[in-house]
Amino acid sequence: MVGYSRTSESTSCHSTTQHIMRVRRTRHNRYFLLVPLGIAVIGYLSLGKTFAYLGIYPFFITELLACWGVCAFIIRGHVVLPRNAAFVLWTILAGGVAFQVVVQTLVEGGLTMETFRNIAPIYYGGFSVLAYAALREVKDRRLDEFVIGTLNGALPIMLAGNTLLVLGEQGVFGALPSFPGTHTSVLVYRPTDAVVSMALAFGISSRHRGLAFQTWACALLVIAAARNRSALICAIITLALWVRPTRRSAAMVLVLLVAGFALFQLELQMPIGQYREVSARQFVANFVSLYAPERGAQIDRSTEDTTRWRLRIWREIVTDAQERGFILSGLGWEVNLANHYRFQGSADPGAVDALRSPHNFVVGMIARGGFCVGALWAAVAVLTVYTVIRRKAVDPVSKEFKRVLLTVLLLCLVNSLTDVFMESPQNAVLFWIFSSLAWTTSRSWWREGVPQGAAVWFHSARKRRVVVELRPAMVQAHLSRLSGYSIESDG
Repeated sequence: MVGYSRTSESTSCHSTTQHIMRVRRTRHNRYFLLVPLGIAVIGYLSLGKTFAYLGIYPFFITELLACWGVCAFIIRGHVVLPRNAAFVLWTILAGGVAFQVVVQTLVEGGLTMETFRNIAPIYYGGFSVLAYAALREVKDRRLDEFVIGTLNGALPIMLAGNTLLVLGEQGVFGALPSFPGTHTSVLVYRPTDAVVSMALAFGISSRHRGLAFQTWACALLVIAAARNRSALICAIITLALWVRPTRRSAAMVLVLLVAGFALFQLELQMPIGQYREVSARQFVANFVSLYAPERGAQIDRSTEDTTRWRLRIWREIVTDAQERGFILSGLGWEVNLANHYRFQGSADPGAVDALRSPHNFVVGMIARGGFCVGALWAAVAVLTVYTVIRRKAVDPVSKEFKRVLLTVLLLCLVNSLTDVFMESPQNAVLFWIFSSLAWTTSRSWWREGVPQGAAVWFHSARKRRVVVELRPAMVQAHLSRLSGYSIESDG
């Protein structure tokens, strides 16, 4: 019989009690952070701008979620940051923009709401820190399995939500009211928003759902591509990432080609809102205009008009920045670029949803913050995508997770170059959350091995079971001293 002292037993029991209490609190923190974040992601993917505008101006759902995250960090008493080169560059970018805002405030006067609107895509990067803290609590299963399982479970909600937006934009529900203080309808459909959600739905359904779900997602993907050429490029990227040469995919492509040819011959169309209709003719016009703008303009004149308008605005802004030497600073973050360069299309330039940006996020950053700020943003975007590309996928789950990350990141970046995309919270928050996934599940750019947080995710559950199994009698003997805490299985 092995002897032992009461002091050593007391010390061991105390450490066991502390461990169990820590496990219990960790589980509580998981729900405190992860559940609101998951609801927000599913809401953005399902209803887009409609979900983002829930609330009373200026406190929409995004601002409420940010306040929730700050409260979580205060309760925890510490903040854990990702260890990745892209996150370091974003920190430098956010610090540089904050310094510019402080200098402009001291020189030109007080802060305005316009300033907070224009810097929002930068400080939305704070959601990457919130996502990192929340996802570090996923300890009972692999992170890639958790993300894919969550998206697969939310797939019917995403498809139903986007279908509802299409029907609402088409006028099925009659005249709809607007959100308070805005001109935005309570059901607003934006093809560049929808294509990100439907690209994920198409990819996830091709692996985990039947043909009905995949066809549903594909139909909504085609509707978005017919409305917008940026969405069409995103749809092509989606097919390149997810479609593999199998009999099932070949049959689907054949059905789509036959259906598209029939619709083109019948000249059927479905008008949605006051923009381009959804038709095979419009889809062909969008596709042809990508490589032959003159031929595309013969089918639909609006394709050439919008291209010329955007190029003219971009040239004017970049030329002005070069002539005025916008290197370390620009016009300022309180400037509405649509008003300054006279391309405002809103009847109320001061409205919450008025146009403020030149349909190109990089050009807008250069105009407001200078070429250095634009270069830093480009570096963050490129390094984030590079981090995903160089990540080694060793099994089917990790390969699918890699495609999920590439789908969201690439589509967000493509849309940000031709549309007012990253300036919208429903898109910027998604981009930063999935960027955090890319940063935390890959190796650091300058180190060997995974960040410590990722190592804890994959091994802590095993260690926890070993600790409990080594001392079961001791744990049972002191359950009465746990003050409300209990042991739960990792199962």
